[in-house]
Parts: sequence; structure tokens; C-alpha cells
Amino acid sequence: MKGKWISAILAATLIVAAFVALPAPRALAAGITYTWNQTGTASWTDASNWTPTRTTPATTDILVFNGGDSVTVTNVPVQTIAQLLVANNTTVNLQAGAAGNTLTIAGDTGTDLDVPSGSALNTNGASALTVLLGAGATGSISGSMTCSTAASKLNATDASAITFNSGAIFTQASGCTGNAFTNAGTANAIVFASGSTFVSQTGGNPFGLGAPNSKVVFQGGSLYRHESTNAPSFSGRTYADFELNAAGATISGSGTNTLTMDNLTVTDGTLNLGMTGTFNLKGNISVASGQTLNFAPASAATVTFNGTSQQTIGGTGTLTFGANQAVAMNNSNGVVLNRSVTFGGGVTVAAGALLDANGNAVTVSGTLANNGTLKQTLSVTGSGSVDFFSTGGYGGVVLDAAGGGDLGNTVVTIRGNQAQCDTNNSTVHRCFDIAPTNASGINASVTLYVSSAELNSLACNTLAIYHSSGGTWTLAGTSGAPSCGTEPYSVQATGVTGFSPFALAAAKPTAITLGGLTARAPFNPFAAAPVLGLALAGGVFVWRRQRG
Repeated sequence: MKGKWISAILAATLIVAAFVALPAPRALAAGITYTWNQTGTASWTDASNWTPTRTTPATTDILVFNGGDSVTVTNVPVQTIAQLLVANNTTVNLQAGAAGNTLTIAGDTGTDLDVPSGSALNTNGASALTVLLGAGATGSISGSMTCSTAASKLNATDASAITFNSGAIFTQASGCTGNAFTNAGTANAIVFASGSTFVSQTGGNPFGLGAPNSKVVFQGGSLYRHESTNAPSFSGRTYADFELNAAGATISGSGTNTLTMDNLTVTDGTLNLGMTGTFNLKGNISVASGQTLNFAPASAATVTFNGTSQQTIGGTGTLTFGANQAVAMNNSNGVVLNRSVTFGGGVTVAAGALLDANGNAVTVSGTLANNGTLKQTLSVTGSGSVDFFSTGGYGGVVLDAAGGGDLGNTVVTIRGNQAQCDTNNSTVHRCFDIAPTNASGINASVTLYVSSAELNSLACNTLAIYHSSGGTWTLAGTSGAPSCGTEPYSVQATGVTGFSPFALAAAKPTAITLGGLTARAPFNPFAAAPVLGLALAGGVFVWRRQRG
């Protein structure tokens, strides 16, 4: 019996040892490193062009180009190698020996396709060449790659296998037709990291696969630059920064699937966007002088500004929002106008979001709906009335300093559909703040507008304008009879000499209200007596007590 146990233990030990001795799944036999030793143009298949002489090519070979000059390597065959490394500011132009040849990089320890900053790896032969990274192989591009002359391809077996790092540029140039990263195989194989650029001068789109699938991932901060007269792919696509830079070209895009972009820039050319699906714009809009950007969907559609940092709309070129193009502002850090803008459709500012017109005019041909914050800075000199957001049926604020004084640059902030503007919720649900540069010696008129939905159950004809100073609400000048015939309703106060937060209310807003208080009667310290009401009115506490 003892012998049987010893035999069993020995057998188990041998089995464990056998498993431990197995090599790692991706480990390859040690390869030989071959360095290209030619200048100018020379053949890949000439063994003497490599050091040491590459007489017997193997799948474990590591090929290095580090001469520091520009070389053209012809006759690239169908071949598998372990790694291809470019270094020392070297430019390598690969040219296939026959149409459809594939150079497969199988992988070894470390980065398997490496093109550092200052170096370049191009495909520019008359025959198409595919560079394919096999399973487990990785590529890192910090320099540049250009595909030209023929429809060459760059592809990888694994997702996220090839990364274009900050500063890297991939250019799909003349002759490189079709999809540069193929139109089949693994999705998300190519990654453009922040600071990298894809330049499209010809051919198909980089996404390759049918939307929403894609061969490429554009991470935030990367740039897609369109320099072609071909239409880019928009429907169902996600870009980071998008730039049109195609002199004299008119590019149009439409579709019903979601389009997502960060910064949208028109440097050269005309871009017509007719997206009728979800359109998320997370960055800035900029249109260069003499160039055009049109938002012109064929049917009602919405573009939503929903970035996570402040967004701007600028540039001196032509910018048009058509009648079918609604705009939603949904950025808590604000959308700032660095130019005057006309919105042909409606504009909605979401709760918690901000639209800052800055010192620019805003025209809304549709309906302006404000559930967040509107902000505008305009000069009020006393030479006439000045309208702040009196567009899109909103009303906003009208200031006139003709009664005396010059308000100068004045910032008006309007918070719409607010839960309350004072601590007692005794005002309408539209809150105003008026901050002039010159606040002394002023005698102005102030007109405030409100919608019926914001009345907070108050009767329009009872409203007056109050402003807060030092935490106390007082009547702002002399309020005239409210205008309650059609929306937006309005109230005007004249002789206004102080500026601060303003509100519309039927009576003086209160600073403090207590909903209930428990007191004890002096004749019975253990008996609780509820106080039915407590309010601060005119600086005097009024209270009524119910005896038990």
C-alpha cells in the first residue's frame, strides 16, 4: 500500500512539472535582428541589403531601418516577420513586389511596429501592399505614415492593436483608394489618440465597417482633417475634432443615425450638414473668413451642444442654422458666442445649462425656451432702449437709461423656469440679475418679461418689479400696470436707481419663512402648543398661537 501512494505522488509531481515547463503561449524563438544597409532605392529581397546578410528569411526576424535618411524599399514580398522598427529620423517607403502582397508582423517582445517621432513609414508603390499585425502584435506610431499611389492598407487582427500617438499623422493621399484600414475584420483595430491626425485627401472613409461599427477609434483630442472633394461619412459616426480644409469644395452630409463630434472647424470650403438623427456637438464651432457652414436638415432635427467644458461659436465666415435646425444647449459650463448668431429654428436651454451671448446679438426665428441661464453683455448708453434676449417670443429684459446716466457695458443674466428666486418662493419663476458698469447717478427704466408657465400661480395683473439690496427686497422705482394681454407678459418700472438681482412678485418678497414651531405654554411647561404661522412682514414678526 505504501508503494502505491509513493507512485501516485511521483506521477502527480511529474504532471505538475510538465505544465510548469510549458512555454508562454505567445513566446517565439529568439529572432535575428537585420538592419537595412542601403541608401536610395534597393530591393527587400536582396539578402545583401541587410546586415547581417539575410539569406534565410524567418518569421522570427526583426527588421530595423535606422539609417537616418530616406530610403525606398522595392519588391516587398508576401512575408511574415516578427517586428518592423523604424528609428533615427528615417523615412521608409515600402513598395510591393506584386499587387495584393501582405507583409505580416507576427510579434515579439515589446512594440512590434514602431515608428517614433521624426520617422516615417510610407506605402507608395504602384502595387497595393497590406501591412497586417497578427494576433498579439502591437503597433505604436508617433511619426508619420502616408499611403499613396496604390490602394495599400494598414490592418490589425486585434482591437486597439495600433495606436497613433500625439503628434502622429496618417495621410491617405492621391491613389490610395478605398478604406485605408480595410472594410472587414476586427473593429476598433486602429486608435488615434489625443494629438494625432488622420488626413483624408482621397479614397473612402477611415471607419470601413458599416455604422455603428468601425475599424478606427478617434479618441478625444484627435483630429480628422478632410482635404478631399469626396463626402465624408457622418451617419452613425463618432469623430473627435473634425476639420474641413478642401479649397473650393462643397461637402454635404446627411443621415438618420447618430453623429458625434467634438470641435467642428471649417478652414476652407463649404460644409452643408443635413443630419436628421441625433447630433451631439461636444466642442467648439469655428468658421474661417470667406468659408461657409450650413446646418440645413431636410426635416425637423436637433443639434445638441453637450460638451463637458465650455464651448464656443466663433469665426467670421458664414454660419447658418436653417429653419428645420433646432438647437439645444445642454452644457453646464456654458456655450459662449464669440460672434452674432441667427438661429433659424428654435433654441432650448436645458436646466442647469448656460447660453452666454457675450457682447453679441442673438436672433431666434423659432421659439427661445430657457430652462437654464441666459447671459448677455450689451452697452446701455441712454441713447435708446436696449433689448436683452427679446427674441424668439421670449421677451427677456429691456433697459433704457434715457432718464439720466450711462449704464455702460451691462451684464443681464436670466434664469428661466426656476424653482424659486427668493427664499419664500413668492416670486415668479424667472429670475433676473442686472449688473451695469456704471451704477451711480442712474435713473433708468427696466422692463421684465415672463411666460404664463413661470407665473407661479400669481396673477399677472398684480405683478410689480422688486430688486434685492443687502438681502432686502424693495420696489424698484415705480412699476406701471403690467401688460398681460399676450405672452410674454411684461412689467415696466421707471426711475430705477439701484441695480442688483430683480424679481417679479405680487407683494414684497420675504427673506424668511418658518413652516412651523413648537412652543410650550408658561402655565404648563410639559404641554406642547403648535404655532400655526410665523412670517416676517415689514420687519415685524406676526404670530398666532393655539392653546391646548
